[in-house]
Amino acid sequence: MISDILRDHGMGKGINGADKKALIDIVNAADTNQSTVKTNIVNALNAVSTEKSLGLTAASTWVAIQQAIPQVKTGKKIATGTISSLSAQATTSVPLDFVPAIVMVEFLGQLSNGVDVNYHSINFLRTMIDGSLQWVSDRTDGVYVKDRPVSNGFVLTNGSYSGYTYKNIIWKAYE
Repeated sequence: MISDILRDHGMGKGINGADKKALIDIVNAADTNQSTVKTNIVNALNAVSTEKSLGLTAASTWVAIQQAIPQVKTGKKIATGTISSLSAQATTSVPLDFVPAIVMVEFLGQLSNGVDVNYHSINFLRTMIDGSLQWVSDRTDGVYVKDRPVSNGFVLTNGSYSGYTYKNIIWKAYE
C-alpha cells in the first residue's frame, strides 16, 4: 500500500531531467554563496589583524581560516619590563613594537646611607585644548621618560640621584 502511494508520486522511477537540473542549480547557488561568504570572512579577518598578516585568501580552506582566528589581535598594546640598573644621568632605550602613549615607571633602590626607597613616575601624551599633543612627565628626577616617544619604544632617563643604587626599575607601557 505505501509502495503504491510512493509509486503514484514518482518515487522509484528516478529523477526527471527538469528536477535534476533544478537540483544542480541549487547546489551551484549554494557553492557560489559559500565562496562569497568565505571571501567576506577572509577579508574581514585580514582587515582586523593588527599584529601580523594572517595570509588568508579566498582560496584558503575553512580549516586554515579557523586556525587563523586565534591569531587575530586587536585593541591597544601593553608591554611590561624590568631593568636592573641605570646610572645617574644615564639613559637606556626600551624597544617595543608600538609607540607608547603612557609609560609608568616604578624604581626601587637604596640610598648611600642604606635606606630603601621607592619612587614612581607617570609619563603620558595628552591632548591640549588647541588639539596639539604634549608629552608630560610628573617628575624630572629619578627615572622617567623625558621625551615623547616618536618611534617604537621609549627612552628611560635617570635625571639625578647620584649615590643612589637601583635594585629594580619596573615599567609598563600602553599604546
